[in-house]
Amino acid sequence: MSQHFIYHIIGKRVGVSTNVQKYLAEEGVEPDAYTILQITSSAKNASELEREWQERLGYPPSPIPYHKTLYKVHVKKHYQKIREKRMHS
Repeated sequence: MSQHFIYHIIGKRVGVSTNVQKYLAEEGVEPDAYTILQITSSAKNASELEREWQERLGYPPSPIPYHKTLYKVHVKKHYQKIREKRMHS
């Protein structure tokens, strides 16, 4: 089961990632420029916590809840694997 990290990039945004260090490093965010607010094993709970923290810290809410974004990514990866199998068959 994955852990979902709710993070705060100070002065910019609140977000969620299962691999926050890698994700933020890829975005060029320095380790001292963000904090981990909470950790949960539920994507749905992570979505709710992300919204709560965005509201609490004065950021606009994400247009698409995290768990829906995560679902779309998994579906896309699934169909990509199917296409690759068909191409190699």
